[in-house]
Amino acid sequence: MRRGVVQEIPALTAMESRVQMCIGLGRPVKLIYGETFDGTNTLDSVRAYLTFSSLVELLKRRGAKVDATLLICDANESLERKDPKLEKQAAERKEFAEMIKQVYGCSFNVVLQSANMEKNPNALGQLGGCLSHGDLLNAVPHDKRQEAIANNFKYIELELNEIVKYDIKMGPPRERLYDNLARDTAFLCRIPELIPVYLSMTYPLGLRFEEYVDHKDMLSYGLTPYRSLGRFKRNRIVMDGTERDRLGGLIEKTEVSKVERMPNPLLPLLIMSEELAKNHLENRVGMPSDLYGRFYHPERGEGISVAELKKATEKSVREHVLDVLKR
Repeated sequence: MRRGVVQEIPALTAMESRVQMCIGLGRPVKLIYGETFDGTNTLDSVRAYLTFSSLVELLKRRGAKVDATLLICDANESLERKDPKLEKQAAERKEFAEMIKQVYGCSFNVVLQSANMEKNPNALGQLGGCLSHGDLLNAVPHDKRQEAIANNFKYIELELNEIVKYDIKMGPPRERLYDNLARDTAFLCRIPELIPVYLSMTYPLGLRFEEYVDHKDMLSYGLTPYRSLGRFKRNRIVMDGTERDRLGGLIEKTEVSKVERMPNPLLPLLIMSEELAKNHLENRVGMPSDLYGRFYHPERGEGISVAELKKATEKSVREHVLDVLKR
């Protein structure tokens, strides 16, 4: 997988073993990437979709059959109550994901979680009994814990029941809490362990480093890639709005360092557009390149300066993503 769009595969050996096991059994490797939504479709979601599709193609090239699901998580703790606004947002996110799949020839199925619930109405709570409320609480961010307690952890149990059916799960780093709980659930319930793949962190555009100081959680986990209406909404690119016209200005204002541990909002966008998007459009998924190494380790070959990174990112994102999706 591409450095710069994937941050970490903690259990790489386990993933390779699981893939070989599935090949030996003649069954598909089951992959999942899930998103919630807030009524906006972000450039960072496009990056996630193309990274997910690239992982699917990589496994296929290793001889595996793959069953990949991009899950739109529209089922929540108020399962009994229909919310027309949320239903509309879920349908719009599904339509957006289907459009990306068609334009770039991505290899995944787009599924509404509520549709899965209708097919398996007794799914809720099947695995939650394996864990105590304390275990479930540890999977909830501190600012969401009162809400989780109030709904008796229904949403957490719903997520567990969904994700443990898969072999490999891709998601942003902040999903580690859920993944740890899924691993514990698998051990206690004696089912195969879920193998996580973490996307590189999503950072807001147009900031200087000192503006990160008051947002330690963002430094640890990044922003949620598929939601943009919270903090820094003016520092995100929304695909279906006029914000895309602000791309050049935001990129120019973004402070970037050659130090790998510092936040870099631009390099993942360049890798996504110049490698993943372009290669999908040209049906060359998996072609080798090393934009990451050229930026951080220029002594190994032709280097990329910060100024060149900014110029190349704007040009490539416009050419291989924004302009393509306007057609």
